[in-house]
Amino acid sequence: TTLEDSQQHTMVAVLALLACPGLIVTWPRAAPSPNPALTARAPAPLLSTAAGEQEARIRADLEGSKKSAATASFEDAQVLGRRLATILADSCAAGEEMPAEAVEVLRALISTTSGARGWFVTLLTDPAYNAVFCPPLDPQLLSAIEASPDPNLKLLTMNVAMSTATELVHIDNGSDELAAASRLTRDRSRALLEALLPRMGGLDAEVRRLRTACEPWAADDQPAAGADEEWVKFTKKWRYGAEQRRAIKAELDALLEA
Repeated sequence: TTLEDSQQHTMVAVLALLACPGLIVTWPRAAPSPNPALTARAPAPLLSTAAGEQEARIRADLEGSKKSAATASFEDAQVLGRRLATILADSCAAGEEMPAEAVEVLRALISTTSGARGWFVTLLTDPAYNAVFCPPLDPQLLSAIEASPDPNLKLLTMNVAMSTATELVHIDNGSDELAAASRLTRDRSRALLEALLPRMGGLDAEVRRLRTACEPWAADDQPAAGADEEWVKFTKKWRYGAEQRRAIKAELDALLEA
């Protein structure tokens, strides 16, 4: 008899028993489970060193960077900016603030124009740093930017303007991929402004000054009365036309009304 035949015979016998009236079929009772409270061994206390090891790695990676950050060129700032942005993104993804060692280096880096430009170029354009822009933004990041109004007031404002205008250029040229990249930069720049406008002194005024330069012009070389001269020069330098100025103004209006 094969195993399959044996199993079939057993099943037939069981069904026959169940069909007999008045017959109570009982199944073997499982042995009672031991009381977990009596048999479980108390877990040994675990002293995790992961946080300490991570802090040590960050400190070692950034050792000596604070001094060089304050004098970094635009190119060097992008290299250091990638290291800092990666640390920041990892912290944000874990629901933690940027480590103190990295914050110190970041503050030094964005205290100069070349350093801040390199930092923003890296942070605002790389898709790998999406976690940084999930609200609420890291207060350590915001505090580091606030600590250096010069050059960051103008750079924060400029980042929104340039990415907004550049997106339109790429759309007109049929470059969907480049337009999407500009849109990413615009959205991230907007997120920084939204977070900093209520708290960073001078930022609201800077945004409003740029807005005056984007009011409708009477002619191609004739900005609106009272337009900020410095920001008018900025729009002329990059040859922003009426459509681009209108788009920039719409972005600024939305930020100021938020």
